Amino acid sequence: MKKGGIAVGSCCGCTGLGVVGLLILGVIGSLAAPTEQSPTPVASSSAASSATPAPSSAEDAHEAGSVSVTPDASPALNSDVNAASVPGENNATVAPAGQQAAPTGTALAQLRTLEVKGRAPKTGYDRESFGWRDDVDRNGCDTRNDILRRDLKNITTKAGTQGCVVLSGRVDSPYSGSSYDFVRNPTNTDIDHVVALSDAWQSGASSWDAQKKIAFANDPLNLLAVESTLNQQKGDGDAATWLPPHKPYRCEYVARQVAVKAKYGLWVKPAEAEAIERVLTACPDMKAFDRSVEPPATDSTTEAKPAPTERPRRAEKPKRADKPRQASKPAPLVREVEKEAPKKAPKKEAPKKEAPKKSSSKKKSSGRGGFRNCTEAWNKGAAPLHRGEPGYAPKLDGDDDGVACEKDPR
Repeated sequence: MKKGGIAVGSCCGCTGLGVVGLLILGVIGSLAAPTEQSPTPVASSSAASSATPAPSSAEDAHEAGSVSVTPDASPALNSDVNAASVPGENNATVAPAGQQAAPTGTALAQLRTLEVKGRAPKTGYDRESFGWRDDVDRNGCDTRNDILRRDLKNITTKAGTQGCVVLSGRVDSPYSGSSYDFVRNPTNTDIDHVVALSDAWQSGASSWDAQKKIAFANDPLNLLAVESTLNQQKGDGDAATWLPPHKPYRCEYVARQVAVKAKYGLWVKPAEAEAIERVLTACPDMKAFDRSVEPPATDSTTEAKPAPTERPRRAEKPKRADKPRQASKPAPLVREVEKEAPKKAPKKEAPKKEAPKKSSSKKKSSGRGGFRNCTEAWNKGAAPLHRGEPGYAPKLDGDDDGVACEKDPR
């Protein structure tokens, strides 16, 4: 029995220990359960409140495509450009975090005053509506010739145009860095719009009235005489798609683009802003473009001399004077022949007609009394006497040439 009692008691003890263990585990479990559950809703709520607005804000900024850039807001420019990431380019180079403000009066500082915004649609664009080449300054010369006179050296202009129409000159192209002779027709030189008309249309010009569009298209600030090939190569590209092949000119080129856009309130597109800032970072002291670019006044002293084709017309005048001289030469010859003819004829016939003429002269002299000598013939105004005429007598014709009393003997 004792053994049995011990066995039973042992069994009861084990059971009691098991129950106690289960109770302890239950208590521990109840205590541990809240600590495992309470962090979950907090973390979830925090993540929802911090992560959800961020993509929404970025999408709104990209959707609106607009952010105001100031000299103190370079991070805003950087975040906007990164939001509209450009494939294959490092967008972080536009305005790194913590970058200092650009020096006042520089092109870089002016760039950061421009609005950065997405490209507007090209719908409704009409190049002709910009009135390119109109004589906006009323100097009697269209804009193309104004810019040619400004940018070319050693020019000559067409006669009769008051020094307006350029015929020849020397072009120093800023885009290529080369110099070449200007050819008018067919032309080898275009007038490039630094900010292309189409690019302006997609950067705010679509809302302009006609007067502002004409002013923009003909503004000397926005115009340069360059090679036709490079102007065609550029097309309507902005700084993100095209830069002059002559690298030393790129800083001034983008500074001029910024000046044009600032003057007319145009915005820059994200990739364009990045490209311009990258160029200007290499020349941070580049001043905002404000150089005078007005064309010079027309100058009639540059007009070409009369074309060589006009000189032969003046030389033709002597030729016209020669014609009457040639026509007048035959006339004296005819008269001389007519005068000489009667002299030669009587000489040949004189021997045959001597007898009848003597008898006739006797009759005439007996009828009219004749002339005793040449003095009488001259006194009566009949001399000289020609053979066959009344009063002629061979005795008065001493040289027998058919003419008597040629000289006055008185």
